[in-house]
Amino acid sequence: TSFVSRLLVVDPSQRATAEQALEHSWFELQGVKDEHLADSIEEMKGFNAKSKIKAAVYGVEAAFRLLYSDACEKRGARKNSSLMDQFESATDPLFELDLTNTYLGPKGFDALISIVNRHPTLHTLRLQNSLLETEQCVKLCKMLQDPNSCSQIRVVDFSGNPLTSPAGRALLSMMQARRKIVEVNLTKTYISDALQRKILAQAERNKQYREMLLKEPAPPPKRTLSAASRVSQRSTASRAPHKQSSVLPPLQGKK
Repeated sequence: TSFVSRLLVVDPSQRATAEQALEHSWFELQGVKDEHLADSIEEMKGFNAKSKIKAAVYGVEAAFRLLYSDACEKRGARKNSSLMDQFESATDPLFELDLTNTYLGPKGFDALISIVNRHPTLHTLRLQNSLLETEQCVKLCKMLQDPNSCSQIRVVDFSGNPLTSPAGRALLSMMQARRKIVEVNLTKTYISDALQRKILAQAERNKQYREMLLKEPAPPPKRTLSAASRVSQRSTASRAPHKQSSVLPPLQGKK
């Protein structure tokens, strides 16, 4: 009680300081040792760093949740609760959107495309059994093929959707133009087996291409002189004395 009472004194000049509190006999009775304080401080720093990272991640996904809501309102589409929940519950960067058995509708899918086009970490899109139409798939492929797109999508699952050959051709063209897609699922679609084989073969080539890029060492940076360095070199060269030639001119013969 004396320990607590000294800490509750109203007058600051009479109140126990932090050093005096640590010297109280209560700490000795509890077996508290100061050598563990450094480890505790480091653990608290790590915890604070993780909290900041989680807060940043939550802020990014919250921004995309607002962008999706705005995109739905502009298109007159109803916001999908599953998609909103995935943005809201994200504590780590969102790498995958799973919309299996989720119907978005044409307008809702257009809103989704606008998000996929901007998201910096999303690399997997699962749309299995989502009643995705051929026209919507073609729109997605055109967006992914656009060189100005920021999309990082590498895996797509279109299985169980009524997609036809135009969707397959758009997918193959996109995969040949931008070699990011390395895995595709087209089972239980209306795309012909021959076209599916071409798409899967292109996915395998894209995978090998990406693996080759990862194995290649980065080229050394080129050494370039700044404008100031070039001026300095020229001025140094102009100040350097010119060496006289040690070779004498030939003697002229007497006439």
